[in-house]
Amino acid sequence: MRISVSRPRPIAAAVALCLAFSALPAVAADADDADTSASIREGAPATNLEQVTVTARRVKGDALSYPGAVSVISKDVIEREQASAIDLLNLVPGFNLDADLGRDIGRNFTLRGFGFGDDDRIIIKVDGARRSFNFANQISTFAIDPDLLREIEVVRGSSSVVHGGGAFGGVVEMRTKDARDLLRAGETVGVRTRLGWSSNNSQHGSAQLYGTNDARNFDWLVSAGVTMARDHELAGGREIDNKDDSTSTMLKLRYAPDAAHEFHLKLQRNEKDLRVPWNTLAHLTEWADTIITGTHSQDDVTASWSYRPGSDWVNLSVDAFYNETEYDRQIHDLLLIGEPDEFTGLVDQNNYGGFSAQNIATFDTGPFSHVLQFGLDATRRQEDQFDRFTGEYALLAAAEARDYGLFVQDSMTFGADGDWELLLAARYDRFEREAGRLSNPLPEESTDTYHSQRWSPRAGLGWQATDWLRLFANYSEVFRAPSAFELYATGSGNPWTFWVPNLGLKAETGKEWEAGVALDFSRISGFDALLFKVNAFDADFEDFIALVDIDPRVPIVGDTGIGGTQRDRLNQYRNLAAVKRRGVEVEGSLRHGDWSGELVYSSLRVRDAATGRDVPHAFADKLLLSTGYRIDALDLDLGWRMNWYFAAPNRPAVNPAGQALVDRSFKTHDLFVTWRPSDNVRFGGGVRNVFDQAVISPGRLPDSTQVGLGRSVFADVSYQF
Repeated sequence: MRISVSRPRPIAAAVALCLAFSALPAVAADADDADTSASIREGAPATNLEQVTVTARRVKGDALSYPGAVSVISKDVIEREQASAIDLLNLVPGFNLDADLGRDIGRNFTLRGFGFGDDDRIIIKVDGARRSFNFANQISTFAIDPDLLREIEVVRGSSSVVHGGGAFGGVVEMRTKDARDLLRAGETVGVRTRLGWSSNNSQHGSAQLYGTNDARNFDWLVSAGVTMARDHELAGGREIDNKDDSTSTMLKLRYAPDAAHEFHLKLQRNEKDLRVPWNTLAHLTEWADTIITGTHSQDDVTASWSYRPGSDWVNLSVDAFYNETEYDRQIHDLLLIGEPDEFTGLVDQNNYGGFSAQNIATFDTGPFSHVLQFGLDATRRQEDQFDRFTGEYALLAAAEARDYGLFVQDSMTFGADGDWELLLAARYDRFEREAGRLSNPLPEESTDTYHSQRWSPRAGLGWQATDWLRLFANYSEVFRAPSAFELYATGSGNPWTFWVPNLGLKAETGKEWEAGVALDFSRISGFDALLFKVNAFDADFEDFIALVDIDPRVPIVGDTGIGGTQRDRLNQYRNLAAVKRRGVEVEGSLRHGDWSGELVYSSLRVRDAATGRDVPHAFADKLLLSTGYRIDALDLDLGWRMNWYFAAPNRPAVNPAGQALVDRSFKTHDLFVTWRPSDNVRFGGGVRNVFDQAVISPGRLPDSTQVGLGRSVFADVSYQF
């Protein structure tokens, strides 16, 4: 089971506790929890479609045969890339890093068209625990040391039944390492250290201490990491202001008192010390001589318990989590004051907790073999934003969101060789929203509780037509209530905008069809592995919630607008009649001898059904090609990747001011090298964006300054002993 606490105990005390437990009684470690990204042969990492997926069904199966869209980023890829979690996700079809300036504290992203600014239209988990994102325009969701990541799974589309409601874009689950991922045969204690450097002005260091007892039924891991990032260059050489110093600590424990029971506990803290311009997503430098200084912190506790008594009818797991996130910052106006000094400040707080429980039963009824899952989940999220000097509430005041869910899913295989799979599932969701008071009473203050509820079905069918061809199709419905922010945000969010609450928002619903084919040409081609998976999807969303400019006009000098803010517009969340999403995704994997290769392609259109206009903007078709070569005699791996972003079909082709939007394609190239001179030492490095090419996201102007990071040489070394 998992959890996250407000302040982890000192590492020295944690290590002492772990060593004291190393004399616990013997029991065999559970093989089901072993690393799922094992190599196919020694020194040859599995390709993406050969990975084992757990997130898709919450039971194990390979990504190729799953009747839906799932991608797995393995630990081999994570170590090679030396990138943050959000940059790693850019390797997945349907995932887009939208326009931003590369600062870790503020990144823009979407999965199948939804993401930043969409609140809970994507479910994001770390070790089974939900995390919120779009918190104060910051991505607290991805505040995790990449050295701790074991793998990332992404289930794309609105087919989530067992993970929670409202996942229009999909589910992202990140799993962290434990001692079993690092201990080698015969070891009971180990240490791993890593140092990393990038020419684009960042450095990173981390260390892990881990161990187990002789019986290997108790293991522990303690980790600490530091990252320092300063001003960095965009493509073309333009420098942007940035200071982002991060620290990360984690304690992770596992204890199996007998063969049936297993307990997990994790305490994790991430903290950032910041000095950045106002609106880190969009501003290069100290816009209008205004800067932000502050701290962003996140504390997590996750806990889990599993019970597997050896019965086909009982495979029970219970997970609980709690996390606290705070962004405390001061806003300095250098033009007004003449030097950095306190001008104003805001504090955003987010407390998020919950639990889930599920059981998996396996049995046969006539020709059908069943894997039956059923369970429940509940979460509670509290949000506050207030002035750090006066204590007065800002945009959001004591808002609370409570979600409850029940689900059942039956995966049935049948046929002479079990070559058919039928998946039937349903989920019940009830959402409750409440605000203690509107932070700026417009209209009247309201403490009424908003609630909505619905059953959402899912059905899927897969057929192994031949040993190399598998067909699949899915139908799913999804349901999402408005977030507390969408309902209750009130007041001045920035110098241009006043937010107006909308207590009459309706819940969104979606219906999605998806069909695809999985191809295994390994035997036919003679390659060690040659795999493809192609899927197409078609979705309709009713009562879609979007941010609308309800009072657009040119500001008048001296007119400060409602609430004392000089602004161009009033913003309010409203329901659109309908939004349509269409797309195609392709994944391909090749492995033969010392060569490997990957292909990822995605095409996406999200448009207002009534007007045909892009929502929120067009999405570029994306092609990723990569190849790798291993020199066994030297334990050396070489790699190359190309990212090709095609010209976006903008609708409309101009912005509200009549300016033409970018309509050209962009390409970047990356190089990688990894060398393992011994079992204890690993060197890695490479060059990102080799040719220093700009990438301008759709919806931007051709001369946009948001062009992506420039050329960056990186290197790292890790030592394990």
